[in-house]
Amino acid sequence: MTKLTGSAPYTIDTLQDEDLEAVSGFEVEIARHSFGDEAILDPAFHGRRLRRMVGDSGAFVARDSEGNIVGWALIVQRENASTNDVYGDFRSLYVSPGHRGARLTFLLMSAVLDYARRHELSRVTGKTGAENTAMQAIYRYFGFDAKHITFELPIWEKKKRRRRRRR
Repeated sequence: MTKLTGSAPYTIDTLQDEDLEAVSGFEVEIARHSFGDEAILDPAFHGRRLRRMVGDSGAFVARDSEGNIVGWALIVQRENASTNDVYGDFRSLYVSPGHRGARLTFLLMSAVLDYARRHELSRVTGKTGAENTAMQAIYRYFGFDAKHITFELPIWEKKKRRRRRRR
């Protein structure tokens, strides 16, 4: 694993196969917090999605001094189809409850922003829920500006569709 940044007691590495179980659990917690009743809480679902990111230089795990995974962040490159602008889509940030605070959050966000600079991305975008004031504060601290607000009005209750299994 490549140590990208960090300071005692944390190191930041790129995502590897052996990290998938822990990070899948983090993604379940992010989904629960962000999407409530609509959250996908199946760790296997998240594991399949994450497997494609193993070794990706924009997928970061934070380890404590004993090597335990205690945080996670993900940025992916996107290209605007109209303008060909290549930018970073900040997708995930999670810090385990016993390690929450400015230090580890700062290290993970720094890794994300360093990735964007190294890959000469024009900008980094990120989304969060209207009630997620902690993430909003993190975005503001790092200089992000709020650009869009999404409003939603439920019209009728849809029945949940069953997913067809691929053969």
